[in-house]
Amino acid sequence: MGIDHSEIRLDFGQGHSDKSLYDKAATIRTQVFQVEQGYKHEFDQLDGDAAIHFVAEVPASVAAQLDSSLHGGGEYQAVAAGRIYQLLYKAEECKPNSPAYPLEMVFSLGRICCLKPFRGQGLGLLILNKMVSTAKRLGANKLVLNAQADKVGFYARSGFTVIQQDGKDWCFEDEGNPHVGMQLLCDSD
Repeated sequence: MGIDHSEIRLDFGQGHSDKSLYDKAATIRTQVFQVEQGYKHEFDQLDGDAAIHFVAEVPASVAAQLDSSLHGGGEYQAVAAGRIYQLLYKAEECKPNSPAYPLEMVFSLGRICCLKPFRGQGLGLLILNKMVSTAKRLGANKLVLNAQADKVGFYARSGFTVIQQDGKDWCFEDEGNPHVGMQLLCDSD
């Protein structure tokens, strides 16, 4: 059974100011990143009002058909999430060859996830597109993210490219899991 995208509700709000939305995003992130993938340090100071959190919800009747363990109550069930925040650089921190120089409106996208039974339904792409359009509307001229190495193709299909540093892909490990830095330069229109 597929999800009818016309029935999906996509919402976003500022950090802890929208506690209900933040709690939904935190529940999804806990399940995906901590329970399923084993990360210990999923939450940080950026989850406060510095970040805008995004949540995709599907009708509860659809959610129950795809995952009988969900009992969130209400008409809709939150199943996917993500967050963005503006990176703030001091001029002295920017080096001519760094990915941030000389840009001033750089937004970081991250914590994009979807509950397992709902993957492959286009919800990750829906969240990603909403995050990108929101950042652009806020004036972003560059978007950056740290992709899990096995998810690079997902972001590349949306126009993100791997960040090069000293002629090599910008790769690193986060809690023992390989990640790749990626970017999307925004149109100036």
